[in-house]
Amino acid sequence: MARLRVSTLIKAPLDRVFRFLADGENAPRWHPSIVEARRIEGTQLGVGSTVRYRARIGPLDLVWVTRAEHFEWNRGFHDTLVRVEKGPLKTYELSGTFAEENGATRVTMELSYTLGWGPLGSLLDALVVSRRVKRHMEEGLRRAKELLEAGRV
Repeated sequence: MARLRVSTLIKAPLDRVFRFLADGENAPRWHPSIVEARRIEGTQLGVGSTVRYRARIGPLDLVWVTRAEHFEWNRGFHDTLVRVEKGPLKTYELSGTFAEENGATRVTMELSYTLGWGPLGSLLDALVVSRRVKRHMEEGLRRAKELLEAGRV
């Protein structure tokens, strides 16, 4: 199982940062591998909110659905895998934590996942996928930081 963690400080109000990053439908605007995200159950953010994602990570085309199991405004969220529609994901959990820090917002994202395909999936993940996913997470938070600090969201 891969466990990845990235964090950044965004010079923007906590409420605005949380509203943007906690809403999975915004992911294509800031995350480089997410090409589509659509809420499929419920109309508001919160526990039970379900989002279908489509991503491209190198040669892998992935489609999966997550559900918010934990959601606390301006504090954090925890999404878990509901189902995989395409690709080798076997497990998936994403947590985001948010905290005010000297007038800015500290954002930390933690992703845990397992690829299917048995030992081949583990090898592929260790050699290529986890590094690429971490780079995409870092790039995503950098993009989000730029958008939020420039007031474009």
